[in-house]
Amino acid sequence: MEINKNYDFFLDVNEKNPLIIAMALVVINLISLLILIIAASFLNVSNPFLMLTVPTVISFIILPKLLLKCLNIEDNLDVFRYLKTSSVIFISFVAVYLLIFRSKLDMTFVGFWIVHYLIVATGEEYIYRHLLISLLYKKMSIIISCAISSIVFAFILHNNEDFLTNLVIRLPLALMLSGIYVKTKSLSLPIVIHAIYNLLVRI
Repeated sequence: MEINKNYDFFLDVNEKNPLIIAMALVVINLISLLILIIAASFLNVSNPFLMLTVPTVISFIILPKLLLKCLNIEDNLDVFRYLKTSSVIFISFVAVYLLIFRSKLDMTFVGFWIVHYLIVATGEEYIYRHLLISLLYKKMSIIISCAISSIVFAFILHNNEDFLTNLVIRLPLALMLSGIYVKTKSLSLPIVIHAIYNLLVRI
């Protein structure tokens, strides 16, 4: 499957090495998330929004955007527009889901988890679908780019999870989300599917 590299969702890296930039994004993402969560824990932050959601926004959206800006790499993708678009679809699903299964759910913090998982899905799709695939595609085929991005997502981002779960669930999910992203040239559907998956696993 070969696609035109002039689509808006691909980055313009000029003469820079996209593979080094891709590795830097993953390392910065993982280290900053770990540091922020440890710092929040060390400071005895008990609010789950400050403990989990704020570090996610910083590590998955703000820092990658800053790195691209520092490297003079233009990224025309408006992450927050996708967050707004995906929110409508995701919240519609959640409303139906809550109506059907309300009696079986622990409603403690359900509002927090809904918002948190939508933000997590947006950040993870931004880095592991949009940025990694776009950068890797500068040096290799779209299929290899999707495969590498999916492997990094399943086994490096989720390295604290069970290997078999990553192999049987997260890797196929990541490959499917990558295919949807490349085919639709949009993050909206991958974000919604990812957020629904996260919420279903949690609930």
